[in-house]
Amino acid sequence: INSEEGLSRVGGNKELYFKLLSEFRDKGINHYQEIVTEMESGELEIARRFVHTLKGVAGNLGIYGVFEAAKVVDTLMKAEQSATVALVELQGAVNEAIADLGKLAKNESNKEKTVILEDAIDKVYRLIGLLEDYDAEAKPFVEDIGMVEGFEDDWKVIRASVNKYDYDKAVKMLIQKILKRN
Repeated sequence: INSEEGLSRVGGNKELYFKLLSEFRDKGINHYQEIVTEMESGELEIARRFVHTLKGVAGNLGIYGVFEAAKVVDTLMKAEQSATVALVELQGAVNEAIADLGKLAKNESNKEKTVILEDAIDKVYRLIGLLEDYDAEAKPFVEDIGMVEGFEDDWKVIRASVNKYDYDKAVKMLIQKILKRN
């Protein structure tokens, strides 16, 4: 899977890209089954359209194993030649992509989102308000913010303070960070 190429096709929007990859992972085998079902029922043109769609989606997402295998099936079907062997290869490519996407999803879910302070400043001010009010919602809220870029070590201490309900320490550190920024 060429993530760099796939990301460039969605304008670098990581959230959209991983959402599309997730959908492919969840539905890829269904797309393959639709192709087989249509071929078995003699609906070759519909099957070829499904192959063409699968090829396009895989290509746009950078899933080149599926793209190449679907391209072979598409070419054979257009030429009205037997695509039985190529379909087996397509199934293998789809299964391999789904397995790779499962690993990728697991790796992505283990990564913590990182934000820059300027993008999260409203949330940080909200967090300060929650902390000053000794509101228990501060704990999940600080986790929702994620890691603040450039303040990783301090942010870990702030989060640990919130998790230990040492809200005063967390407020003091947050205010110092905001004042240093200005």
